[in-house]
Amino acid sequence: MTEKIRSSLIAALILSHTPSLSYQVIIISTPKIKSGSTYRIVIGEIEGSFEAA
Repeated sequence: MTEKIRSSLIAALILSHTPSLSYQVIIISTPKIKSGSTYRIVIGEIEGSFEAA
């Protein structure tokens, strides 16, 4: 399973990762994520969005 995070506004791929273990919480830190912007996250077949603080 590959997790992907994309910017909702420009649909640019920011992060793609395939973990070897399962997890319940993820923390993402990258200068590509801008405060106040909304991003789409896809984990397997589940999609959601978040606004960066």
